[in-house]
Amino acid sequence: METIRIGEHNRSCLAMVANREGTGWAKHSDVAHHTARERVVRGEVEFYHPLTAEMAADGFTKPLPATALVTFQARVSVRAPQQAA
Repeated sequence: METIRIGEHNRSCLAMVANREGTGWAKHSDVAHHTARERVVRGEVEFYHPLTAEMAADGFTKPLPATALVTFQARVSVRAPQQAA
């Protein structure tokens, strides 16, 4: 089975998934974190921190220059509206 790569922007979340012993800061870990750790250990998933240029969601949360806007629209399958004739 191929490992699924999941991009996660939050470095604290990545640390919680990577550290099997846990940290003193995360006293109330959600069941989802334990499940994610188990799947990493089994090699089913791999979490990584994507580069800013790879984060498609930035187009929803930040103003983009024209070239980045065109790239964002292509990544999320958005097309400019057709002009009336």
